[in-house]
Amino acid sequence: MKNQNIITTTGQNIKNFIPAEQIKTITENAVYFILSVFISKGVAFGMYVPFGTAFLAAVPYKNMVFSLIGTIVGYILPSEVNIGIRYISTAISIFAIRWTLNDLSKIVQNKLYAPIISFATTIATGLAINIYNITDLNRVVMYLAEALISGFSSYFFCKSIYFFYQKKTKIKQAELVYLCLTVFILILSLMSVTIGYVSLGKVLAILVIIFCARYLGVVGGSIAGISAGVIFGLTFKEPSYVMGAYSFGGLMAGFVSNFGRVPCCLSFLVASIIISIQTGDTSVIISGIYEVLIASIVFIFLRDDIGDKFSCLFSSQISQERQDGIKNTVIMRLDFVSKALSNISESISFVSEKLSQIGQNKQKDACLASIDKVCSGCGLKTFCFDEKNVDTSNTFSQINKILNHSGKINKDNFPTSFISRCGRITELTNTINDFYKEFSEKKISEKRALEVRNFISEQFSEVSLLLTDIVTEIKNYDFFDIDLSKKIKLELKKLSITPTNVCCRYDKLGRLSIEIEIIDVEKDNLDKINLSKFLSKISLKKLDLPHINHDKEICRIQLTEKPNFKLQVGVAQHVCKNGTLCGDNYIQFNDGMGRIIFILSDGMGTGGRAAVEGAMACKIMENLIKSGMNFKTAAKITNSILLIKSEDEFLATLDIFCVDLFSGNLNIFKAGAPLTLLNKNNKIIRCEQSSLPIGILKEINVAEYNDIITNGDKVLMVSDGAISHGDTWLNDIFENWKEEDSQSFADSVINKILHDKNKDFDDDITVVAMKLSEC
Repeated sequence: MKNQNIITTTGQNIKNFIPAEQIKTITENAVYFILSVFISKGVAFGMYVPFGTAFLAAVPYKNMVFSLIGTIVGYILPSEVNIGIRYISTAISIFAIRWTLNDLSKIVQNKLYAPIISFATTIATGLAINIYNITDLNRVVMYLAEALISGFSSYFFCKSIYFFYQKKTKIKQAELVYLCLTVFILILSLMSVTIGYVSLGKVLAILVIIFCARYLGVVGGSIAGISAGVIFGLTFKEPSYVMGAYSFGGLMAGFVSNFGRVPCCLSFLVASIIISIQTGDTSVIISGIYEVLIASIVFIFLRDDIGDKFSCLFSSQISQERQDGIKNTVIMRLDFVSKALSNISESISFVSEKLSQIGQNKQKDACLASIDKVCSGCGLKTFCFDEKNVDTSNTFSQINKILNHSGKINKDNFPTSFISRCGRITELTNTINDFYKEFSEKKISEKRALEVRNFISEQFSEVSLLLTDIVTEIKNYDFFDIDLSKKIKLELKKLSITPTNVCCRYDKLGRLSIEIEIIDVEKDNLDKINLSKFLSKISLKKLDLPHINHDKEICRIQLTEKPNFKLQVGVAQHVCKNGTLCGDNYIQFNDGMGRIIFILSDGMGTGGRAAVEGAMACKIMENLIKSGMNFKTAAKITNSILLIKSEDEFLATLDIFCVDLFSGNLNIFKAGAPLTLLNKNNKIIRCEQSSLPIGILKEINVAEYNDIITNGDKVLMVSDGAISHGDTWLNDIFENWKEEDSQSFADSVINKILHDKNKDFDDDITVVAMKLSEC
């Protein structure tokens, strides 16, 4: 233990003394030096060693010096072939050419730059050193073949190095070819290292082939087998049996990859024996069997997570390109429809506004309409509207006020002076009442029509937002694993469960999500299967517990990889006057995408009606969020539903907490809800953005707070009943929450509220305590 502490302390002192950037540079140069030494030892056709110079042509310019030294060291070290000065001269020539041309960016950045340098210098030095044999056509052809191998190898090295510097999360088929060829060229240097008849290089090559076949299937096994066969076939002047054995073995191992490690190894062994028998050499057959057995034993004892991580990197190029095309097409179409619906919504609103203005301009006064109908044929019209114009105008102005106040008039509402000179007072009174009633009903109808138009406009707008959410979600999908989807379907059918649809996808962070839809499945049948363990075995991923949603005949199952964090939640409630129905309602669920969501809604007042309002708001929000909608869009649609659900006022608050258990991203959304407290790194943050409850206005403003929380951070949500007499004490008690679990702390907060509360005032109270910790 003491020695370990000394080593740890020494390591820390070195890190403090040498900057991290310098450590990275030293490590990089050391890796290139070692790789150059090993690659330089690879032999082609039994007498040529062009791989070291090819690698030197491909390495980054900043690491070229150490690669040159490694290449020269590799060529100087004892070897089974006579290397001579030629390859050292080639390496120095490549170094000199790259150093001279480094400032010519257009030439240096060309993909064929390294292969051409490697090809040209290899053939030039070969012909120059052996100028006396220039007339030997066979030797010239061999030099040309060697130069071509050097050029192609340099291209493969460039691609492999570029791949590692890009830090890609997916390997395409072409990239897998480059990587395999590079790995097998590296292993080529170990071909001559033997124990008896067994070659260490061949054992490692077989291990790589079986590994690729097991975790990448037929494609991976075939690529690795053919690559190994080609590279190892170059070792001898005549192609050996390894070209056929490795290619055939990789193919067969890939075919049985779904059945486990042992079948992969056995199929490779059988294929190798079949090919090696053709040689008629007993020593080749026996050595081949030993090599496969040793590689198989090593492979069987490899850790599962190594293969799991490797399999996640691979993707089919053709499938990926097709998926990208489909994804981009869907995104464009949905985005276009979303914008079109948004434009329709704006058009409806614009037309409604114009029609409303036109209607107001055309609206008639009941008195004026009655005058046109009754007084136009009266012989006293001139007298009333000329000589007594002021008195008549005042009379009808007074009648208008009475109409607007009571909605009806009678003869007694007219002044005596007007009644004495009007011979049609009864007819005029009835006509005014009829017109007023007609205009009032028409006005109500137009108002209702305007409300309907506005509501339809809002629905178009909300559907537009929904489509925009879908577009955003699809953009975050990086890769759809069709092969895994088929495999899961097949395995579920073996258990007499027939899924209608299985979707396996990776997001841009490389996280796997699985969605399964099943029709007519009994819940008991699903409970018998440990879905998380069952699908983890198939997908080679550690999956979290499934989220299962039953909707009539359809069962929807969602799973994601096991996250980095877990959330401990504690909830405590007090019902007003110890009643049976609480106006505070809450729902907690996992959305199947690695997020825990908690919704708290406080209905207006207390008792049954408040309980219904809070429960309805919670349930609607839950269903909309589970459908894939974002929180703001879901809140708008919930608000619209509550507005048309009842003629009475429907009021409820919304307090939504969401945390991503992979990244710790925290989102808090509030509509009329009180403060939420956040303890982040022992610092208290108050989240109390102002907003109105839902169900009041057509337009709602959802307040939002975003942050990132990590191990040990805590959150406290409360309903307004908890802070009816201030929240300073809540801040203090939350700050002192240390080791207590979430449920105990929530209970202690409720107990303190009940102990300190005013006896004359009572309300529904909900306290939600949450603590994030690492898995």
